[in-house]
Amino acid sequence: MARLHDPIQEDDLTSLPGADLVLAGLKELREGEPGECGLLVLIAFSRLVRLGLEVPARNDLERPLEHLLYARLEITHASDAYSRYNSLLRSMASFARALEQQVNET
Repeated sequence: MARLHDPIQEDDLTSLPGADLVLAGLKELREGEPGECGLLVLIAFSRLVRLGLEVPARNDLERPLEHLLYARLEITHASDAYSRYNSLLRSMASFARALEQQVNET
């Protein structure tokens, strides 16, 4: 995956909307089995890497990742899984847009 921008430091992300989810996801990916945050980061893998974020690749997970995330949310959030899934995707979209704006300003 080609990077379009210089690598981004995680400290530069804290002010962005959704950064808490992304930082938690990156930690999950580095430490082992990803939970919902890790899967969310992997769903946005290509976009985040193009923007300069270093995301650990995980080719050992069942695809599509969106289905895997939703299945895990059904376990942890039961009838609220659909709402939580959409909320996570909206948060990631907000984060990615804010990161794009931050990268383009530098």
